[in-house]
Amino acid sequence: MSMQVFSVSGSNQQMLTYLELCICHILKLRSVLPESSFYNENYLEMVVSKLSDSFDKNFLDDAISVLRGWIQSKHVHCIELILYESLNESIVEKWDFSLDYTDKQVSIRNTENSISAAFKDIELKTQLCMLQLPSKLSYDIIFKVNESATLEKSLKQTTVMDNSTSDLTEVPFGNIITSSHTLKQSCFTAMDTQ
Repeated sequence: MSMQVFSVSGSNQQMLTYLELCICHILKLRSVLPESSFYNENYLEMVVSKLSDSFDKNFLDDAISVLRGWIQSKHVHCIELILYESLNESIVEKWDFSLDYTDKQVSIRNTENSISAAFKDIELKTQLCMLQLPSKLSYDIIFKVNESATLEKSLKQTTVMDNSTSDLTEVPFGNIITSSHTLKQSCFTAMDTQ
């Protein structure tokens, strides 16, 4: 199941914060990570979940840090959060965050221009599609970037998309950090880190 996420326009930092909150919310609600991996915090008059100190928090912080540069250079056009069954690696859910750029702002496509409205939208979507999920889920964060961006960054290209956006290349987060990682190595579960 693929979910298109609708969101907001704003500064690079606002978009990064929004992406982090959405990823944490999905990981918590889908029980990809144990409840003890999260804590609640007030943000824009909402209670949001954030990862407490852990291997997964470091992974997400690193992904957001790397993403900051890719957003500033306007090379990344989509971020995917993929949830898949740990045992057979079949994809259970895929959340797409598509980015649009203007001179001063980046936006994640939507109709409402407010972070709180956008976050409520993703809360509603995750609650409405409460599927019966496998007990052991893994996840990965994929950045889709312009092919020219991967050449500029000297990254190993892993998969060229076979669709209408054939100028995009999927780059697993692990490959952005170091080209020696593979897609499988950049994925992990809470069970692997305990």
